[in-house]
Order: sequence, then C-alpha cells, then structure tokens
Amino acid sequence: MTGCDAREPDQASCSGAYATYRSALERGDHARLFRLLDRNVAAKIELAFSNIQLARGLIRGLPVPMQAEHLERLGAESVRLANSPSEFLGALVGGAHQDGVPADFWRSLTRQFKSCHESPPESGMFTAVPMDGHGVRFVRHSDGLLYHVPSEAELLNLQKVLVQSARVLEQVRATAHALRQESGR
Repeated sequence: MTGCDAREPDQASCSGAYATYRSALERGDHARLFRLLDRNVAAKIELAFSNIQLARGLIRGLPVPMQAEHLERLGAESVRLANSPSEFLGALVGGAHQDGVPADFWRSLTRQFKSCHESPPESGMFTAVPMDGHGVRFVRHSDGLLYHVPSEAELLNLQKVLVQSARVLEQVRATAHALRQESGR
C-alpha cells in the first residue's frame, strides 16, 4: 500500500464517507462527488444530462433564428455545455452560495466533523453532522460503502431539473417534427 492510499478515507464508515464528501466539495471535484452519489440520484442526473444533450443535438438542426430561444430553455450556459454527468452536476451546484455569508466561514464549519448516527438503527441510513449542524445524509449500498443522499430540498430541485429537461426535449422534438412536416409539403 502506498502512502497516498493510507490517507484515503474509508467510505465504508460514516466519518470516512463524510471526509471524502467534504474533500471533494472543497476541491470542486465534481467527478468524485458524482461517484459518491446514491445510485438513484446519479441516475436522475444522468437522465437529465442525456435529455439536455439530445435537445442540444436537435437544436443544431433547427433554423438559426430558432436556435437561441430553444437553447435558452435548456438553462444556464454551464448546464448546456456540460460534457459529462459529473460536469452537469458541477454546473447545477456551481452557483450555490450560502446567503451572503463568506464561503470560507462555511467551509471551516463543514471541515469540523462533530458526530454521526444511523437512524433508524441497522437501517443503513446515516447522517454525518459537522460543526455547522447541517447533517449530510448517506446510505449503505450492497458493496458496503456509503453514498451521499442529497437533502430533500436538493432532491426536489433535481426533480425540477429532470422534469424541465424532459419538457424542453419534447418541445424541441415537436418543433423539429413540425418543421420536417412543413418542408415535406
């Protein structure tokens, strides 16, 4: 084992999973954050990313005057231009801020691990609590490792992104279909 491996947190423990999460968050390592996500959450991000990619491809085939309007519906430029689900995740969370409080203050609180508990006992559902008091949820999967489960508010926002991406994809498909029919007349 190399010295680097010895310092890698143990994702099978709550404190280790939290340390991995916190480290990836501090470094802006969205690829690592994506791999740390619960599989169900990651699947939703992948589907929304796929919807955006498909819509982008269809938009390229629309007349130039129509492209800007449809591109705008896809969301922020960083969301539209993401090249992978992990970049897409980064674009979604990249603009997050903490109500005007300096980010360094929040980072210092989230670095300080306070406690961890499994609730209900033997459920595989854990909450790591840093000094800021905002719990970070994890779930144990069959591989024995803990994966991050976003907060209810974050899950709701993700659901909105997923629905919006599907809606925009369908709008672009309908526009492309109508244009094909018009040109076939």
